[in-house]
Amino acid sequence: MRSGPDDLAIVSTFVLGGLEPLRLVIHHDDGTWSFLCNTTGHPDHLVTVHTREAFERFATDLATLHPLPQGHLAERQEPGDDWVIEPHVEG
Repeated sequence: MRSGPDDLAIVSTFVLGGLEPLRLVIHHDDGTWSFLCNTTGHPDHLVTVHTREAFERFATDLATLHPLPQGHLAERQEPGDDWVIEPHVEG
């Protein structure tokens, strides 16, 4: 993980609450991260947490994504599926 311990990440409240699995991880061009369920992008369903907290809380899901390069995303359909990594174009 290239982020510092105090860096913040965007996380879906559905993922935090266990209502949806983690399906989309984005390592943005600026070095920030997003951890999402890929079911909503509404701002009311997103919160900020420390990046380290997200990696610790979802350690099993994120174990292979620590080296995800900036400007890339990893996506999967369901837990247990392989992550598909591809470039992410900020829009």
